[in-house]
Amino acid sequence: FAKRYLEHADMDSVSKIVFLYWAKELAVRGCRDIALLETPLNRILTKTDQGHLVRSLRRGVSPLISRGLMSGIKGERDTYRLTDSVAMEFGDIPLYEDNLDTTTKSGRDEDGVPNIPLMKPDKIVRRELFFNESDRLQVENLRKVMNPENHKAICDRLEKAGLRKGICIVLAGESGVGKTELLYQIAAESGRSIMKVDASSVKDKFIGESEKRLAAIFNEYKAICRKSDVCPILFFNECDQIMSRRVELNNGSSSGDHVENAIQDMFLEQMETLEGLMVCTTNLTCNLDEAYDRRILFKVEIGKPDCQTRLRIWKSLLPFAPDAWTEEFSKSFEFSGGQIENVSRKAQIMQIIDGIDPSFEQLKDFCVRESFSSKGSVKPVSGFSAY
Repeated sequence: FAKRYLEHADMDSVSKIVFLYWAKELAVRGCRDIALLETPLNRILTKTDQGHLVRSLRRGVSPLISRGLMSGIKGERDTYRLTDSVAMEFGDIPLYEDNLDTTTKSGRDEDGVPNIPLMKPDKIVRRELFFNESDRLQVENLRKVMNPENHKAICDRLEKAGLRKGICIVLAGESGVGKTELLYQIAAESGRSIMKVDASSVKDKFIGESEKRLAAIFNEYKAICRKSDVCPILFFNECDQIMSRRVELNNGSSSGDHVENAIQDMFLEQMETLEGLMVCTTNLTCNLDEAYDRRILFKVEIGKPDCQTRLRIWKSLLPFAPDAWTEEFSKSFEFSGGQIENVSRKAQIMQIIDGIDPSFEQLKDFCVRESFSSKGSVKPVSGFSAY
């Protein structure tokens, strides 16, 4: 495997030497962890090569890390570990076995990398979603692309044409319009697991740590893909925290600016080599760096529901309410689906506590209170007084 990989890998000679040594250690001794400067490598490499290697590894920009061959071990300086995708080539057992059977991992592993939950499709509660007529075609196209049979045919066609097989999708829109729920429902329909990453968990104040975490996340995704009959979805929630516009570096740039740009560069490279399905959600499309445009295959912007769509949502979530009520609410409150759901939840709580359906006046009060602005005052609503 090592020889086959290096024949096609565009890597510098020092990185190749390190990888070959590591592969030998794994094959002969079963050792995946190496303290870099405590090996015979420090006698093989020149001082200059050692210095360059150590710096690139610490910053997370070495091809050994960016190509998913290794990751750092937090708390152990200059100590690294071969990734699962490499170890599997040698018949080793991947560390992520448990990820295929759980949806509730939390905290961080010993490398400081977030433990990523994997949501199984059969654990997703099925729901009917409603979108504006102008958005429905885009939504239906996504469903078709995610269909396992269609996706396999797409990958085969792209590979035959010498094109990248990975599909990157961005779901954009205001909070509460149903971006995440849409992804969940499509995953359930297509039988795909979701590996959800909160973008904020990737960043670290220490130079090189963020890049290591990001590389480890993609390595984990690749390992899970190899064990899955149906390609899972790598889901970056609130991706604008990673994909924001890059900073123009100069002599006055802070270390934070350098870290941000290093994360961007690694994320762009991972998107280039992706062979699965990656979906990112964002509320702020204007913040995304232009370098992502050609790497994002589908850009779907979901609008806030119009009056007719709001009416369908109201009727779905308040089945006990007369048509006159839901029509009034849909016309008077320009709510997102998430806001309408909040009103519905309050109504159900009242049904449990009081044993009766809430009245029109009570539902109206729920709507007014749901309209609180960011300053905490009640937002004026046409036709209703604030209580």
